[in-house]
Amino acid sequence: MAGSASVAFSMKPGEISGPIIGGAGSDVVLQVIENQQPTDADYAAKRDQIRDQLLAGKQQERFGIFVSSLVDEMTKSGKIKRNPEEIKALSKSEQGM
Repeated sequence: MAGSASVAFSMKPGEISGPIIGGAGSDVVLQVIENQQPTDADYAAKRDQIRDQLLAGKQQERFGIFVSSLVDEMTKSGKIKRNPEEIKALSKSEQGM
């Protein structure tokens, strides 16, 4: 869990979090019911999978930052031009879905 929802990992059983702003207007409140620590065997069995998931997440985040920076740079240099009317039309058609 990332962002403000990561507060769940520092809470004790029975505690209730404050409001957490979610995506698409879905605000939430968390209550921890119980806290289960993985056994050494569970951790050993899933260690490689967890590492690969974390690595993939970091790679995806870095690639997103790279693409965003590249688009910004190309927009500033005039290599990418946006058509505001088309963007408006596309966003209207997506809202209707």
